[in-house]
Amino acid sequence: MRQTGNATVLLWLRDAHAMESQSVQMLTTQLPSLIGFPAFHESVKAHAELSREQRDRLGARIAELGQASSLLRDGFGMALGLTAPMMIAALPDNVVRSAVTNYAFEHLEIGTYRALIGLAEQAGDRETRKLAEFILAQELEMAAWLEEHLAAIAGEVLPRATAVHEAFFPFGGMVPPMGL
Repeated sequence: MRQTGNATVLLWLRDAHAMESQSVQMLTTQLPSLIGFPAFHESVKAHAELSREQRDRLGARIAELGQASSLLRDGFGMALGLTAPMMIAALPDNVVRSAVTNYAFEHLEIGTYRALIGLAEQAGDRETRKLAEFILAQELEMAAWLEEHLAAIAGEVLPRATAVHEAFFPFGGMVPPMGL
């Protein structure tokens, strides 16, 4: 690897490691609310495990470069991964909101790995490039699954969310004035 690219590639590897820590936390936190949606639950459960493996591979690559992952970045990422699902957990449409969140997060990961591939290529770091390409393929697969199933998840959630919404808002299902 060229010396000039070392620091930048390492920074992006650490960011990717923190991002995967966030992904693991976010997906794991979502699982209890997805029990009634077996296909989505299984997909999220499998991707949480895949994210753990990705995080571990990134950590191993960082160690191969003689460095350590960033505890601050990882901790911040894990905190964010815990916060978002908890904030939407009480909403009647939390399952579809989780699907949308996951769809957006997959695209953040896709962009990150595409950038890391380019950075590693410029720096002459073939091992990091190969790792980023491998992980990118996995993220593209999950993004495609979400793309294919997101509308169906929303359709499945609608009757349940509507029933809950109408029970709590006796205004014909409409949100009351001033967001009450």
